[in-house]
Amino acid sequence: SSAIQSTGAIKGYQYNDNIKILKYSMLVDNNAPAGSYDLKVKYYQNSSSASTVRNFSVDVEGQQIAEVIYIDQTSLLPGMLTTMKFVINNVGNTPLQDVTFRWANADDIILPVGSDNTKHIKSIPIGESAEVAYQVIADRNAVAGLYKMDLTFTYRDPTSGATQEMDSIAGIYVGGGTDFDVSFSESASGSTSFSIANIGSNPAYSVAVRIPLQPSWTVTGSDAAILGNLNTGDYTIANFTLSGGRQRGAFAGTTGTSTTSIAPQSADSATTDPSAQGARAFARADMGDVNSSMTAAVASGSSIRVQIDYTDTMGQRHSVIKEVPMNTASSANSTGSAAAMAAAGSFGTRGRVVQQQTFLQEYKWHLFIVLLVIGALWYRGHRKKKLLASLQSKSAQKK
Repeated sequence: SSAIQSTGAIKGYQYNDNIKILKYSMLVDNNAPAGSYDLKVKYYQNSSSASTVRNFSVDVEGQQIAEVIYIDQTSLLPGMLTTMKFVINNVGNTPLQDVTFRWANADDIILPVGSDNTKHIKSIPIGESAEVAYQVIADRNAVAGLYKMDLTFTYRDPTSGATQEMDSIAGIYVGGGTDFDVSFSESASGSTSFSIANIGSNPAYSVAVRIPLQPSWTVTGSDAAILGNLNTGDYTIANFTLSGGRQRGAFAGTTGTSTTSIAPQSADSATTDPSAQGARAFARADMGDVNSSMTAAVASGSSIRVQIDYTDTMGQRHSVIKEVPMNTASSANSTGSAAAMAAAGSFGTRGRVVQQQTFLQEYKWHLFIVLLVIGALWYRGHRKKKLLASLQSKSAQKK
């Protein structure tokens, strides 16, 4: 429509229905900040060259929108102090004044440390952003999972001066990976034991321990042990048959990690067959080499690489390589650590043993024979006492 409109004749002292009303449709710039603007109006008579200019005030209301466009932490490790930053962006068409930002977790699993949960920002210009940072800790005993954070913005309306409020939510995951301590425990009868402890703040699932290929050590038999799940503070023992100073497959009769087996034979053939006797002699000599090389490696204080594979609480698979010293000092330390972890009942330590022969399993037949002999001697003495008592009773009756 035209900016010029004709009112026709206007008589003096007109009011109510006689008032002339002119209407204009105005277009306001999309990027115009909120506020009061002057509107100039000029009016004149057609028969006169004189004109009059009047200024009117027009209020333009802006759209004030703030959003959190970035949170630098998507997950938190329980019990660990972490810096968490929020970036607040002004996506409206008017500046944000006197902004207050705060957040809260309804379960109180995530809390700020060193300050409260409220930050004040003087202003955020149009299209710009502001950053606020907090020191936070997630509860060490928190169940791994996704937690909701309630975000609240308050700001002052530049037109009315009133305080406006906006609410939003965000999610943050509590949980993740963990860490392990591996130490040499002991070496006996060709078997080498390692203590594996979960020293992190999260449980580890589907834990497997492997001895990776390395120049200084050879694994006879399986090079992996499946441990299962390890909660925080749990530890277990993994056993391997190791020898030091040789490559894999260095023993005669072995290829890679597979060992040539000797077929079972009867007692007669075992004693008469020269090949069977030779095989047993070779096996004894081979195990002697393993024990001697292992003892020399431990005495020299060399180290071995141990790989731990596990699944974290987010379902991601991880591999951790630990360099483990192989000496008697580390063995003593690991024994002390195991005792300390066994006493730490607050962490639910269970101390499971993997592939470990107990004393009872190894000497059960010896114990059986000893118990059988003791039982036979007791029964014989008991029979003798009863016989003597019977003879004495008969003798007394005759008298």
